[in-house]
Amino acid sequence: MICSIIRILPFILLQVLFITPNAQSVELTSISRSASADVDGYFEVVIKGVDFGASPDIAIFDDFERGTADEEIPLSSPVLGAWDNHGVWAGRARYKAEGNNLAMQIRDFNYTDGNKIAQLEKTFGGPQTDIFLSYSVKLPKGATFSGSSTTEALPSVSSWKFTWLIDGKNGTGNNSDYDLCIPSHIGGGRMLIAGNDGNYSYIDSLTWWDWDGYNHFSFGMDTNDTDASGSNGYGFWRSTNKAPSGGYIEKHITDRPTMFDGVTQSFDRLRFPGWWGNGDTTNFNAYYDNIYVATGPNAFSRIEVTNSPVYEQSSLIVTLPATQWTANQVSVKVNKDLFDEHALYIYAFNKNNVMSSSALQILCSKCPMPPQNIQID
Repeated sequence: MICSIIRILPFILLQVLFITPNAQSVELTSISRSASADVDGYFEVVIKGVDFGASPDIAIFDDFERGTADEEIPLSSPVLGAWDNHGVWAGRARYKAEGNNLAMQIRDFNYTDGNKIAQLEKTFGGPQTDIFLSYSVKLPKGATFSGSSTTEALPSVSSWKFTWLIDGKNGTGNNSDYDLCIPSHIGGGRMLIAGNDGNYSYIDSLTWWDWDGYNHFSFGMDTNDTDASGSNGYGFWRSTNKAPSGGYIEKHITDRPTMFDGVTQSFDRLRFPGWWGNGDTTNFNAYYDNIYVATGPNAFSRIEVTNSPVYEQSSLIVTLPATQWTANQVSVKVNKDLFDEHALYIYAFNKNNVMSSSALQILCSKCPMPPQNIQID
């Protein structure tokens, strides 16, 4: 997780904040949580409402909190699901302390060649066409961006594929197998959602990157099932952070197919990170956190926690792992680290990526309590 640990009082105040209604959205009505955290430090939060729809197929959620700093991350690390492979290099990802939480370090300092890339891979057990994923990325203090010889500078070379969605173990090449990097830094701060066989979308140049904190990314795509490479699908990109020049960026992609001509029309695995290299990587290092992946026709259905009552003004957005999902009630796991001195806000999204018409606010233990039993004479 990415917030400091605090002691939680045995109660929280719940309040519903109403935002612009949408007839197609989920309606939230109430929220509650377990009296105490479980042995791993997670509270169960139960959210009630209307029209949650069918459950997403959550492939994995890993906030890297169930390990010990500097030890190798096992495939069993996630809260939900499991990693299937350590990737295509010999490098191994490790838990790293970042403030009062743990994260995944994507560099193995035991190697100087390509094996220095520390990777985790999730396979989906068969071909997929729809996906939603979110994760958080930061550079630790003193680290450079991949390919750059100086701190807080972007290299001119292509240097970092943040994640890589592929079809088949060897689908990363320029061949007949589908692949998509989400996103890819192609040089000079330019960012693409693209693969070796085609470009899907451009993202605003990295002038918005937060050099001191986490950058929170989300991506999803809903492929036209009848004609994946010939008919328009739906894609979604969002990033947010605390950088003064950054903040919230959102993009909806509706004018093109999600798949490319001449390649397979599905994918079966996802790698974190996809790849990094080129340029000067002497002082490059990065941490990944809060990795969430869902597939299938309900992939966009999800619960998110933010730190602002105005969603677009949030500098923290994390997708929460749902352990139970019905049309009228969802249960999610929330790590105790998220209950810090700031208020948090729970939002729900349906399978069409439409946000709930209300947000549920959770006031933390350090937040001032409102006056009780006010009486006016």
